[in-house]
Amino acid sequence: MALIKPYALILIMLLCLSNCSSQSSDLTPKQQSIIALLKELKITVKDRSNYIIIPVNGCSGCKEEVLGFLEESNSNPKTAFILTGFEPKLFNQLLKGRSYSNVYFDSSGEFIRNGIVNGFPVLFTISNQIPENITTLYASRLTASLDSLKKVIYIQRTGNTSASGKSFADLIGQKAPEFTAYTLNEQIYSLNKQLGKTVLVKFWSLTCSACFKEISDLNRLVDELDTQKFELITIIYEPKGNVSEKINSNGKFYTLKKPVFGNKNINYEIIPDGRDIMLQYDFSKSLGYPMCFIIDKNGYIQDYNHGYLGDGVGGSISNYDYLAKKIKKVMTQATSSQ
Repeated sequence: MALIKPYALILIMLLCLSNCSSQSSDLTPKQQSIIALLKELKITVKDRSNYIIIPVNGCSGCKEEVLGFLEESNSNPKTAFILTGFEPKLFNQLLKGRSYSNVYFDSSGEFIRNGIVNGFPVLFTISNQIPENITTLYASRLTASLDSLKKVIYIQRTGNTSASGKSFADLIGQKAPEFTAYTLNEQIYSLNKQLGKTVLVKFWSLTCSACFKEISDLNRLVDELDTQKFELITIIYEPKGNVSEKINSNGKFYTLKKPVFGNKNINYEIIPDGRDIMLQYDFSKSLGYPMCFIIDKNGYIQDYNHGYLGDGVGGSISNYDYLAKKIKKVMTQATSSQ
């Protein structure tokens, strides 16, 4: 058996040290700071993959949006929230006295002191104990980021796309599940009675800020499309009592008690307590809102859309244009098949 010469052993040791130190040097200063702060705050990362750091002193609109997301994602072990700030009393005010298993507190504001957070929430993922995809969630991109995260979280939790494990694409061409229910105005609504029209069935929730942003788009669809050929019905998750706390009946349709994102009027019907209807369409709250299905005049599902695209900033297609294009395509197909 040949012995390793001393100089060879020293060379091997130097190579090992060089390789080990290179792993640390490959990290950016921001990654190194986050790792150090997580350790200092005794936050275990091995059972978490998504983190959102929320500054309690800034970006009130952002906080409300993130907290709405927190309501839907509290039971998910793949997401954690870190509240950072210099006034611990604000933490309880922000959470409104509620307790969450996946919320951590940086009461000395270390994430702010170290430049990780600067007025807006920050999202990052943990992979092999390393923070990656560190993204500042500015107001213009917050909704899209959270909608994308909801989908990622659901897939992480179940490995599925829909509530039963199928792709929503599998529903295209299938007969739309019939439902009959009372609207918020106490009127009976039946999907079967809409045969002959293209119907947009929209699922949403009071906890979904993107859904409130989308109100103007849905109003515009009702105003600009031919109501003799098009019908919009929305199904909201919460029961009537909860919905009525935020939405008034104004005779024909509804008004928001407190305008949200510039929206006040709702020019379409709302069916409350919609959980069972959503499940008929293989949709559950954990997937994230908004969600819609487009049903042709013969009662068959022809398309769907999951999420909210925003106002088309930066040249991308707007949410309204995207929905209108899908609806008009189904309406055209229905007409050409007559």
